[in-house]
Amino acid sequence: MSDTTQTSVITSSTYQPLENSPIFPSSYTTHSRRRPSHQTQVQNASTTTSVDRESTLTQLQPQTPIQTSSPTWQSQSSSPVRLAMAESHRTEHSFETSTKSSGSKPLASLKLLSHASKSGSLPVFYENENIDCTLLLRAGSRGDSSIRAIRANITGQIITGSRSEDTHTFLEVVHPVWPKSDTSVSASSPSHDTTQSNTNSSPKLIGDCYWQFSISLPSTVTRHRSDGSTEVSRNPESSSSSMVTTYRLPETYSDRHSDVTVKYSLAINVVRGRFRPNSGIETSFAYIPQTHPSPASELRQLSYREGIPLLGPNADPQGWKTLPVFLATGRLFENTPVEVQCTFSLARPLCYTRGSVIPFFLDLYSSYSQALKLVSEPSSVVVCLRQCVRYFQASGAHKSKVAWEQSFEDVSTASLWVPPATIDSNRHGIDDRTTRRLEGEIMIPKNLKPSSSMDHFSISYSVVFRCFDVAGFKHTPVHIDAKSSSPALISEPIEIATVNADGPRPLTYAPPSYQNVNPTTRRDDSMRITLMSGGLDQIF
Repeated sequence: MSDTTQTSVITSSTYQPLENSPIFPSSYTTHSRRRPSHQTQVQNASTTTSVDRESTLTQLQPQTPIQTSSPTWQSQSSSPVRLAMAESHRTEHSFETSTKSSGSKPLASLKLLSHASKSGSLPVFYENENIDCTLLLRAGSRGDSSIRAIRANITGQIITGSRSEDTHTFLEVVHPVWPKSDTSVSASSPSHDTTQSNTNSSPKLIGDCYWQFSISLPSTVTRHRSDGSTEVSRNPESSSSSMVTTYRLPETYSDRHSDVTVKYSLAINVVRGRFRPNSGIETSFAYIPQTHPSPASELRQLSYREGIPLLGPNADPQGWKTLPVFLATGRLFENTPVEVQCTFSLARPLCYTRGSVIPFFLDLYSSYSQALKLVSEPSSVVVCLRQCVRYFQASGAHKSKVAWEQSFEDVSTASLWVPPATIDSNRHGIDDRTTRRLEGEIMIPKNLKPSSSMDHFSISYSVVFRCFDVAGFKHTPVHIDAKSSSPALISEPIEIATVNADGPRPLTYAPPSYQNVNPTTRRDDSMRITLMSGGLDQIF
């Protein structure tokens, strides 16, 4: 028998070009005919960034292998131009087994193409795209008859601790790469008796064997709620059944302040017979869902296109949600009791893309002119974007007995200013001695995790009007938010998305003094609260 290593190439699926895929968000460049010098466009936010006992299992059927002389990524339907365009956006990652072959080389090698910025980073994959893989297995010139099957497994897990019951699998995709019943590899090898192969002998892998395959990730999974669970899904895609809910896959999540991690991994398993250890390759990867808001109102889109100031709630009622009027009561210089009537309006729809801004207007009314002058200073108003991460840790063997944990953090603080006097044409007759209007926006960090919900894990957001922070005015009583047990006059739930809405890209209208301020450096870390089953832990 010759010692020359044989090479076999098996393609189980074809490569699909991705240049027209929604995973490449369009540019934020917007051409406007006139735009004040202090207005800038918000850049795109495409960053590379439980569950019960049952898991969602997707079983993929192996395709008929095709033998070629060398590995290739191009399918017959893909032109070289389209293929080059797709690959120019992708980075190659290589992984190897620690187990060595008879030639002192890694037994198996895996190559992936992803949207990571560099090969040393975690592979990055977006919703609605496939994971394209090339697998090399060195079976040796004499072959390896102990290999029973080769499978690719993708798992999604929520991990809340080190115990086995703290790991909850919500996604499992199994892709058969090579079953031993597939005789196409061994039959092609000159060192194998094809006649015997087709009758009584078991097929085996010989030489350097390549597989090219593509694994499709589902965008949603269906979950069966655990017995005794009181969790109610807020997902609009929920099933009609009261015990079954459909969730969108959450983005990869890890935070040093939190005990919860959302992890995705890809594993290649080489399954062997009895008394032979299995081997394989495993790597984590980052997953990014593709969510986007509904389009803004026509008038606000016009403002973005033309680079003109936003119209307020009176002129553009469809573009704003005005919250119920609330009162801020207190004492002026610890002596005179005063009250300020507040009207807060948020831009509609209440879903915003990370890396963009959350516009709002604030109307203040008070018959106490001195108090109104103090609280209407832009630096006196504290409005922030608050993140809530909620999950559970099993307190015992029964998952119906769960210990809920919630952590709250103000991830960005608003910038406010006095808007132009002509911003609202419907404000005639208002006495400026008793009424003030402020305009503001919250810059959303580009790397902020989007809103998500997966069984007993969720990330949610709200815009919170915390208080007036000004010398000489003291709130009485101090308003406490019922959810976070922190000071708040009013809060409104919102959602954070990953892709821009259709239409012109949002502009930021903050004065020049705010433009170069990084929202992560302006974030208020003084308000970080963790609610646990054992009580309240405040970190200052």
